[in-house]
Amino acid sequence: MTTNSTKRACGGCTLCCFTYDVRDDGKQITRSFDWCTHCDIGLGCKIHETTQPSVCAQWLCAWRDGLGSDDERPDKTGVVPEWRYTRQGKTLVLIGSTSDSLESDYARNLTKTYAKRRVPIIHMHPDGRKYFVYEQDVLVDADVAMSAKREKVGILFVDTTAS
Repeated sequence: MTTNSTKRACGGCTLCCFTYDVRDDGKQITRSFDWCTHCDIGLGCKIHETTQPSVCAQWLCAWRDGLGSDDERPDKTGVVPEWRYTRQGKTLVLIGSTSDSLESDYARNLTKTYAKRRVPIIHMHPDGRKYFVYEQDVLVDADVAMSAKREKVGILFVDTTAS
């Protein structure tokens, strides 16, 4: 996985307009895994120049921030990558746009690469399933395990040695 230091333009990608729950000033704009009514799919936000929600204007996916190659744009992979700060530190969140997008070679390779670096990873599926993902030999902290149980988040381990 390459990292490019230049911020990219969205181009024709509008996948975040599908995968995110957007609220602005307490008002529900759209729900996760439902296209935003302001999205012109494949083109962008219809209200970008006028009244685009501030949360959308400020948000930057990890691909736009330089993660991966141009060919790994979210609308091409079906996966929206995002960096979030969690209790575990800087965490790579991979949001699948379909039930099988996190099973793709792209998602598997990205997961293995960052798990091997011991970067915390979260997989989020459109059906609501969420998983913390770790390299297979990692011992999960008791607080993380309890938090996962409380929040109904599964824990997965990946073999980073297999191809």
